[in-house]
Amino acid sequence: QRLWGDLSLSDDTPVVVVADPSLDTIPWPALPRLRSRTWTLAPSAALWCAPETRPPITAESSVLLVAGPRLEAADLEIARIAESWPRSTQIDSTRSAANLVLDALSTCDVAHFAAHGTFRRDSPSFSSISLADGDLPVYDLETLAAVPRVVVLAACDLGRFAVRGSGDVLGTAAALLHLGVGTVIAPLTPVDDVAITPVMRRLHRHLAAGLDPATSLQKARVESSAARTVAAAASSLVAISADHAVPGAA
Repeated sequence: QRLWGDLSLSDDTPVVVVADPSLDTIPWPALPRLRSRTWTLAPSAALWCAPETRPPITAESSVLLVAGPRLEAADLEIARIAESWPRSTQIDSTRSAANLVLDALSTCDVAHFAAHGTFRRDSPSFSSISLADGDLPVYDLETLAAVPRVVVLAACDLGRFAVRGSGDVLGTAAALLHLGVGTVIAPLTPVDDVAITPVMRRLHRHLAAGLDPATSLQKARVESSAARTVAAAASSLVAISADHAVPGAA
């Protein structure tokens, strides 16, 4: 009640949450006022208000699917997701070298990483995604000539961010948004890589059907509520967005 005050919102009104970064570990999807609605998390109002001009995602969009090492279900995850995308490129856990991934990121509309990730609150620019030839740090992403519209990070903690004294929002998701990515879908907490796989299949099926990322994630959460471990994995995910694709958001 203290968080929402006296807002009079119907259950189907989409919501954009702009929260202080000190609240970045709150399990937002578990809050009663968010559990049943479409919503997005914006690291800052400035990012949310930036203009968006790129076309929406469709089944014909180009998709990059990357698997990282030391994860039981990573290669299976990207293979299952590829079933929803006719124009997908898969880079499996034995071939996911940083230079190959960076080149492919510059030419796709949607990117998905099934990989370990590390968030560094002490030095957010050194937060990283684990690939076959080592870690891909956030600062390397700044070399990209172009970026996808949607990036999915099925990697622990990579939805988290930190703020410097200057007010700059830092972290993997925030860096991608500053570079021009419209929406980053990522967990705020560690996730079970086996349990997250069916959630990701459902998420991508809805994205390929033309739904916006926040609505796709909400539908995937609802469809993943039966099994406890899968539901827990789904509840860790947030759509962190600078994209205005959710109509009627409050």
